[in-house]
Amino acid sequence: FYNLIDNAIKFTEPQGTVTISGRQDSSHIEFTIADTGIGIATEQLPLVFERFYRADAAREHYRGVGLGLSICKSIVEAHQGTIVVASELGRGTVFTVRFPILAAVEADDSSEVVEGIAESTARSSRAG
Repeated sequence: FYNLIDNAIKFTEPQGTVTISGRQDSSHIEFTIADTGIGIATEQLPLVFERFYRADAAREHYRGVGLGLSICKSIVEAHQGTIVVASELGRGTVFTVRFPILAAVEADDSSEVVEGIAESTARSSRAG
C-alpha cells in the first residue's frame, strides 16, 4: 500500500486529490487508491505491472527503476488477491486491491494467539 499511495502522491499536482477507501462484502475486502494526477495512457495500462516498466518521459524526474508495481502485484497475488488499474491520461488513476476474507479462527484458538502475542510483546519490551 505504501508504494501505491506514494505513487498517487508523486503523480498528483499539489492542488489535486488522493483518496484511499475500503469496503468489505461477505467474501472479500477491497481497497482503492484513487488520484486526480497525470494518469496513464490507455496503451500503457497493460504494462504497468511488468518489472522495470516506466510509463513515460513525464515520470523521468522521479527516482525508481520500475519495480514498485510489479512487487505490489506479486505481494497481492501471494495472498490470493487481485490488483487492477484504471486510468485516464490527464485525469487520474485508480488502483483497486481485493483480498479474500479468510475463515475466522475458532474462539479457543484465537485466545491462544492473543496470549502468545501478549507474551511476545511483554518479552520484547522487557528486553529493550
